[in-house]
Amino acid sequence: MASLVPILLASYAITFCAALLIIGGGHESVICIEGLNAGIVCAPNLFAMNWAYGKWPVMDRRRPNRDSAMKRQKRKTTSKKKQGAIPGAQPVESSAPKKRVRSRRDFLQSIGYGVVGVGIVGGGGWYLATSVHAGIVEQDLSRIGNGMPTVVQIHDPQCSQCRALQREARDALSQLDAGEIQYLVANIRQPEGQALATAHSVGHVTLLLFDGSGRRRGVLAGPNTSEILLSEFRRLIRRSNSG
Repeated sequence: MASLVPILLASYAITFCAALLIIGGGHESVICIEGLNAGIVCAPNLFAMNWAYGKWPVMDRRRPNRDSAMKRQKRKTTSKKKQGAIPGAQPVESSAPKKRVRSRRDFLQSIGYGVVGVGIVGGGGWYLATSVHAGIVEQDLSRIGNGMPTVVQIHDPQCSQCRALQREARDALSQLDAGEIQYLVANIRQPEGQALATAHSVGHVTLLLFDGSGRRRGVLAGPNTSEILLSEFRRLIRRSNSG
């Protein structure tokens, strides 16, 4: 209805000017003719303006324009981003490492591992200290003649037969009671060991048997088994005790 108002106004102007032209005359007629011409000229322009600015907006109100649709679509996309991830899309994992919260069980477990580690290190240290002490005691050749029967091995650490004889001798000694006999090592690569071997005219891979007073009771040269050595050690103990 609003689009017809300019047309009606133009029609009224034309009709009014025509009436004046018919009724009046002279100078007024000229003015009316000019008003009629102006109305005729303005009417099409008013009709065109009404068509451009009146009719199309009415049609656009019935059909949403493209800009409005794009704006609504943009608002929907923004709202979906705010609400969360798009349905069906794969979640993107963050590359930043997640900080792990240690539980009480993890704490107690770490303490247990620490105690076990300390125990292992402590046990290893104790065993190492004991082995070093035993090695020092075994190389103390001044203990010969201290009242206890003694087995002295003339030993070369780089000799495989010497190491084999040492294993057999230790195996035989393990079958005797502690305090019955003592075992010493004369390392021929050290001055004390070499001097003892020279004094008894023996080489390595040899066992020297001494009684409690330090007197030599026997010489076992060459490789031997633990059974033979055990028999010889027991004989040395009997002879040492009998005087």
